Order: sequence, then C-alpha cells, then structure tokens
Amino acid sequence: MVYCCKCGVQNDENNKVCTACGAELVKPEPAASASQNVNTQEKSYYSDPAPSRDVSYENKGEISTLAFIGLFILFMIPVVGLVFAIVWACNGTTNKTLVNFSRASLVVMAIGAVFTIIIAVITFVILGFGITDTIVTHSAEALRELEGINVNLH
Repeated sequence: MVYCCKCGVQNDENNKVCTACGAELVKPEPAASASQNVNTQEKSYYSDPAPSRDVSYENKGEISTLAFIGLFILFMIPVVGLVFAIVWACNGTTNKTLVNFSRASLVVMAIGAVFTIIIAVITFVILGFGITDTIVTHSAEALRELEGINVNLH
C-alpha cells in the first residue's frame, strides 16, 4: 500500500493518482544495498506508516440551509435541544460543521441564560419590592372590608 504525500490517504500500489485528492503518487524506490551509493538529498516519500493527521472528522459535505433551519428549531426545544447540542458538541458526530454549529449554539444558550438571570435580578430589585408592598397593602384593605361586612348565612 502507498500513502499519498499530500493528504495521507492509503492507496493501492497500482494507482498512479490519489483516490482522495488526485495528487500524483510516487512509489517508494526499493532500499539501496550497501554496495550502491545512496543519494540522501532525494525526495522523501513514505509507504508506511500513514502520516499523522486528524482523522476524527469525515467530510460529509456542507449542511444545507434547510438543515440549519431544522437545527435552529430543534435547539429551541428546551430539554431536547440542549441534549442534542451537548452530544453533538462533544464530538457525537463526524460532521465537523455540525460539531461547530452545536458548540456555537451552546455558547449562545449560555450567554442567553446569563442575560436572563441578570435581567430577572434587576427587575426584581427595581420592581419586586414595590409589588410586594402593593400586595400587602391590598390584602390588608381587603381584610378590613371583610371585617365590616356581616354575612347572613340563613
């Protein structure tokens, strides 16, 4: 087997070009014997092992616009969307675009949660105490009115 020098994909020895990227494959020359003069300045081609590269993601194509709309709708469902985003963001899929979209969605969800908490605290501080006072005042007035009414149950 021969590995492509450009992309590292394993190819059959009979192939002249790489099946993945189309680059020309150069077969390694047999090892020189001790009596032969070895030129150390020749190009270095390898046949084994495969070059190290990130193979955890496959290029399965781009995600269509309709798929992105579907993902937005899925991520709007409170628990389900969060679970899918976490699974896909933690490399639960081999599609790099989907992984990146899920990670971005989780960041946006976290920012939204922080802003919601901040706005809720500010709203409670500004309006919360006034609402509490109003409820207590109205409740006290209602009790005073009930004390003055005599109800005849007969």
